[in-house]
Amino acid sequence: MKLADSPEVRAALGKNDTVSDLSLRAALALANRNPPQPKPPSEEYDRAEGSLVKKLEALSPDTAEAAASETVERLNEAVARIKKPAAA
Repeated sequence: MKLADSPEVRAALGKNDTVSDLSLRAALALANRNPPQPKPPSEEYDRAEGSLVKKLEALSPDTAEAAASETVERLNEAVARIKKPAAA
């Protein structure tokens, strides 16, 4: 009921929308006006790296070696792109 009575929520919804039409996720997003803070890129990278290694370990040895080599090459290319504007 607090959500339905909130003038801020009414303004966010517009005049044709009603609170009863919201999904649970949308209602929680409106009720909790403090969105979660984005994680730092280094933390996201560490999470992605862990997931990548786990997937790599599930591959056959030959496939894992080829996939790792390709990934290393793509990572080196990304680092080169990152460094290029800094050097200019």
